[in-house]
Amino acid sequence: MFTIIGKFALGLVPALLYLGALVILDSYKLVRLRTVLASLAAGCLALVACNFLNAWLLDLTGLSVPVFSRYVAPVTEEVAKAVFLVWLIRQRRIGFMVDAAIVGFASGAGFGILENIFYLRLIPEAGVVTWVLRGCGTALMHGSTVAILALIYHTRGPDPDRVRGLRLLAAFGVAVAVHSLYNHFLVSPMAVSYTHLRAHETASFISYAVFCLK
Repeated sequence: MFTIIGKFALGLVPALLYLGALVILDSYKLVRLRTVLASLAAGCLALVACNFLNAWLLDLTGLSVPVFSRYVAPVTEEVAKAVFLVWLIRQRRIGFMVDAAIVGFASGAGFGILENIFYLRLIPEAGVVTWVLRGCGTALMHGSTVAILALIYHTRGPDPDRVRGLRLLAAFGVAVAVHSLYNHFLVSPMAVSYTHLRAHETASFISYAVFCLK
């Protein structure tokens, strides 16, 4: 029997290992650990915000969950995941493209990891295949799309605001397209319906973590 610990590990470890490899292989070592941790935290906050926003938009639009996951959720989630990264770049706190990619992946990884924790609470009966796909697929996808956005958007040279704005839109478009493509072909409607969590489920989980896990 596949234990809850094994599911937890499959949901969290792949993205963290990949992030760790990116940090270790970075020869410049300009990204501070606190920046990486802050990016992970920002990704977690983005997931919480998206759970509430997606729940509201799903009710507002009346779309089916598969349609919503393919065309609406990629937009809201990529915006939320990229906020901290774009702020760091605009504040010139990221020097090189590789640094931007590391920070971007960390933000997306935080999003995907917390999503998997919520997912584990909602469907603990899910088997090993689900957790391999969640940990080695979905969580890495969330990190990779923000890393792609970072690589496209970040440049060291001074560009006019209009050029930077167009580059950001192009980067955002690529990230959304990759995310949407993933939800089209690699995630079944049944799995997607569990990943787009309702707001009350997020609130109850946070309340449990704050008041019961002391």
